[in-house]
Amino acid sequence: MANTRDQLSIDIKAAVASGNIEHLRVLTEPEEITVSWLIELLVILPRVNLEDEGKACISPFMQAAAHGHVEVTKYLLWLAKRYQDVLDLDLLDGSGMTALMYAAKFGRQAIVELLLAAQCDPRIKFAPSGKQDPISIAELARREGHHNVAQLLETAVAAKSQTAAANRAQRIFMFYQQETAGAAIEPVTKKSRTKGGK
Repeated sequence: MANTRDQLSIDIKAAVASGNIEHLRVLTEPEEITVSWLIELLVILPRVNLEDEGKACISPFMQAAAHGHVEVTKYLLWLAKRYQDVLDLDLLDGSGMTALMYAAKFGRQAIVELLLAAQCDPRIKFAPSGKQDPISIAELARREGHHNVAQLLETAVAAKSQTAAANRAQRIFMFYQQETAGAAIEPVTKKSRTKGGK
């Protein structure tokens, strides 16, 4: 089974790299494959095989994003959503990159749109090297000359920030309602402020 898995891992990576969605579908259908192993292979953990030893290795999900294979990315997102309700699509590889970062770096706008729709977080920062300050994913795209992608990401960051602020305001309001439930609320007036002291 280990040899079968190793070979399957190599074959899946080759199908993803070439964007061969039909071959990928065939490879991911066998009954002897456990769902958890499949999701781990495709999305979660970059696999290292004999051919990749000593090289940086990224997951097929990240590879599809980097190569701009839209149909493969859609299929991997579908597999991830179908088999696991909670799956972190923002996992970092060994170089500190996420799938969204790869798509942004290589200017894969259609993939960026797909990943944003799948709730990948555009606010995660990338540290190009240990000595440099982290940069936004939008800045990563801009440095590679992908200004449309950078603009798309900046818009997504602003929308997430706005949503976060609205959620925070809602939580404060609900907390306030719970704390004051049943208690008479005295409006704050000039008189009530000076009531306690002169």
